[in-house]
Amino acid sequence: MPSFSQRTLYLSLSAVALIFLTALTLTPRPDLPTISIPSPFSRAHDQSPHQLLHTRPQHPQQQGPLSLQEQQRQPTWLLATISAYFSQRRRNIIRATWQTLYADPTFDTRFVIAKPPPPWRPLIKHENDTYGDLVILESLEESASIANTIKSIEFLKHLVARGTSPRRPPWKFVSKIDDDSFLCAHRFHQEFLLPRMDHHHADNNSLTLIARRLTRSDRNFSSPGGQFYTLSWDLVELVAETHGQNPISDLPEDVLIGRLLSDAGAQFEFVELDDSRAFDVSDDLRRLSKEKEALGPMDGAAINPHKMKDDETYLRVAGLFGKDGFVGGSSEKR
Repeated sequence: MPSFSQRTLYLSLSAVALIFLTALTLTPRPDLPTISIPSPFSRAHDQSPHQLLHTRPQHPQQQGPLSLQEQQRQPTWLLATISAYFSQRRRNIIRATWQTLYADPTFDTRFVIAKPPPPWRPLIKHENDTYGDLVILESLEESASIANTIKSIEFLKHLVARGTSPRRPPWKFVSKIDDDSFLCAHRFHQEFLLPRMDHHHADNNSLTLIARRLTRSDRNFSSPGGQFYTLSWDLVELVAETHGQNPISDLPEDVLIGRLLSDAGAQFEFVELDDSRAFDVSDDLRRLSKEKEALGPMDGAAINPHKMKDDETYLRVAGLFGKDGFVGGSSEKR
C-alpha cells in the first residue's frame, strides 16, 4: 500500500497533467494552410484550370523531362472526362489506369466538373494543385439533370469561347467521355484518328464524328452515344455556335449533339463504333448491346467498355487491357 508521501506525489503529478491538458485545449490554434503534396505529376500551380487548358501543358501522367522530339509534338487530341466534383476517387482511378497506361504527348486529358460548393473548394483546389487537370464550369451547378443535358455542350462552348486562330486550332479532335467508361486510347488513336489527321486540311473533308450510333424512329437524325464520342474541331465550333443561337436544355446530352448537327444542316462523316469496340459491360464483364442483349466476351477489338458504375468493376475491366489493347485475364471469370 503506497505511503502518504507517495499518494501526495501521485496527486500532484495528476494535477499538473490536468492543468497542462486544459491549457492545451483552450489555447487558440492558427488556421493551417492547405498543403500541396509534391508530385512528379504536378503542373504549374500559378495557373487557373482555364489557363492550363489554354496553354495545353503536357499531361500530368508524363513523368521526367521530355525529349526535344517530344517537345516538338503538340497535343492534337483533347480527351475530356465529365465528372462530378465529389467523384475524386473515380478521377484518381482513371488517372492511374488508362490515362497512365496510354500517356502520350499528343494527348491532352482533362476532367470537367461543375461549380463545387464552398465546403468542397479546398479539396478541389488541392486536387488541381496536384494534378492540374480540372476544368471548372463555374456557371453550372452540379446535378444529375445538368450532367445529363447541357454540361457537355457548355464545355464545348467554353473551349470555343477562348478564341483560337483558324489557322491553328488548339486540337484536331475533341472527345467527351463518361467517367464510367474505360478507353483504350492508344488503340483508338491509331485506328481512328491518325488515318484522318492528313484529311483535316481541306474543309470539305474535315467534319468528322466518331461514336456509337444512336437512332430512334421518331427522330430524323442520328446521335452519338454519350459514353464516348469524338468531334473534329470544326464540328466542335459548329455545335457550339448552333447551341448559342438556340440554347436547347431539355434533351439528353448525346441526343442534343445530334440535334444541333441536324439543325445546322451539317454534312459530316459519321464513323460508327460497333458493338465489338464500344459496349456496355455486364456484371461478369461480358459485352452488352445498347438494348442490353448479351453479345459475348470482350476480345481484341475492344476499345470502350462502359457502365462500370462501381470502382471494383472498373478496376477489373482496366486489368484486362495492356499498352497495346485488350489482353484478357482472370478477372473475366470472377
